[in-house]
Amino acid sequence: MEEKGNEFCYLIRIWRRVGIDLVKIWPIYKESLEEGVNFIDAVDKMLNLVIRRLIPELNEKLKNELILRYGEEFAEELEEMEKNFYITGNYDMDLEPVLGFQYMWWEILADITRSLPPAIERLIVRNKTFREKGVYGSFLRKGLVSVVHDRYPIKLVFGLQIVKRKGPECEF
Repeated sequence: MEEKGNEFCYLIRIWRRVGIDLVKIWPIYKESLEEGVNFIDAVDKMLNLVIRRLIPELNEKLKNELILRYGEEFAEELEEMEKNFYITGNYDMDLEPVLGFQYMWWEILADITRSLPPAIERLIVRNKTFREKGVYGSFLRKGLVSVVHDRYPIKLVFGLQIVKRKGPECEF
């Protein structure tokens, strides 16, 4: 039996980031409006459109891209992990003003787990950085996958950071 101080676990962070530039969204959005509605009056409605409709559409496109690139097993394991993280882990979402009518939307799910799902572990082992440096992933730097909306000029970047921990850092 392994001593408690020699136990291993993994801190996993799943993140999504969307850059929102309302000035770029406006020309497409105004096509659906009545004549006379101006940009300033539509800012809140455009943000609402992005958060309530476009980001979920991008998440669906992301799921399809993950299946295409890494297989259905990977996408299912990730989805199951996210569901568990919503319940047992830490969840944060933020809409951050950047400059003018530009915003950054973040979503981060995190938790500590004793083992990695098999398809995710296989992806990591094949990763060049992991093989060369033993580093499991990057956080808020380089995304694993990005998708662009079919109609609106916004892109969702998805990333996965995994940190192997030992001993007391594995306390739940």
